Amino acid sequence: MASDEIKKKKPLEDSKDCYQILFENSHTIKLIIDPLDGSVCDANHAACEYYGWKHEQMLSMNIDDINTVPAAKRKNFHFRHRKADATIHDVEVHSGPIEINGKHFLLSLVYDLSEKMSLLGEREELSNRLSHYLANSPTITFSVRFDNGQDQWQWISENVEALLGYTINEVMKPGWWFNNLHPDDRTRILGSFSQFAQSNELSLEYRFFRKNRIFLWLRDERSWTTSLTGENEIVGTLTNISDVKQVEEDLILKSSALKVSPNMVIIGDTDGCIKWVNDAFEQFTGYLLGDIFGKNATELLFSNQREIRPFDNVLKKILLGETWKGELVYVKKTGSRCLIDLAISPVPGWNGKISNFIAMCTDITERKNAEAELVKLKLLLQSRIENPDSMIILSIETELRSGSCG
Repeated sequence: MASDEIKKKKPLEDSKDCYQILFENSHTIKLIIDPLDGSVCDANHAACEYYGWKHEQMLSMNIDDINTVPAAKRKNFHFRHRKADATIHDVEVHSGPIEINGKHFLLSLVYDLSEKMSLLGEREELSNRLSHYLANSPTITFSVRFDNGQDQWQWISENVEALLGYTINEVMKPGWWFNNLHPDDRTRILGSFSQFAQSNELSLEYRFFRKNRIFLWLRDERSWTTSLTGENEIVGTLTNISDVKQVEEDLILKSSALKVSPNMVIIGDTDGCIKWVNDAFEQFTGYLLGDIFGKNATELLFSNQREIRPFDNVLKKILLGETWKGELVYVKKTGSRCLIDLAISPVPGWNGKISNFIAMCTDITERKNAEAELVKLKLLLQSRIENPDSMIILSIETELRSGSCG
């Protein structure tokens, strides 16, 4: 009986050298298993090192002491093996029948999958993150090819339905992109593709109809690449820029309004340097923007003032978020003097801090002259009333002013 056990435990005893080379000295984890009861008949040095049991312990074990996967679920080469320290590791096992001294055994080669599974886990996590990003991103990602002038969409991120209303199946239909491109933009956009054929990148902005037929503005950025099959392909992104376009339109509208305003407008920075003036300012003062750009507003507005505080003090008030108002004597480029009503207000930037000032100027020369004349007439009238003997003189002066007398 003991002799049979020895033969079972050392099936290759008769060919020690071969056994030493192919089994014991191999760096691959190897086990010899009795297919009838699953007992471990032998384990090489690599197996003992990997599992953490001594050789004698390994020979007293059954494969079920190592394999944690139930027999009913062992349908592939992937198993989870227990080590001596009770940790569980993913392994890949390749087993095949082997006959030794007339007896049948299973030779099992075990490969540790811990690193591979870790990499697969990281890849799966990355893939899940990427899928989550693409599904929730405000930017649509796509790939497309052109066949005989027809756009053939190969792939598009699933957020297209949330952003544009179209299902992926609808997007894949021939002509989807062109048919929903705004008619007024088609000629311009298609003309841009002639340049794209000679360059690697293309950036477009156009109006595109959502499924509900309400259009939005898209920024379309594309570049050439090679597909996995070696064919030329375009990859790109679609970004909704409707809000940006609305801001641009508002800026254009406001800028146009300031430009054509009958009141003079000056815009400067927080250092008091002039950055922009409108047409009314150029026509009234004779100074073009090129003449005064970058100059300090003190030189332009306050150089002839004696009563008014220096512009530096006015600027300090502007930087505190307050508006300054006053009347100034202004000297035009021609040297003629005039009176202007001036209001300087702070302009906050995107962060809420004062970044610029805007000055609105109105020519009040005629009004001030008329007011001065009116004061003179009132004083003259008062003096005449207080001196009745001079009423005839007042009557004559009044007639002369009204033009009733030649």
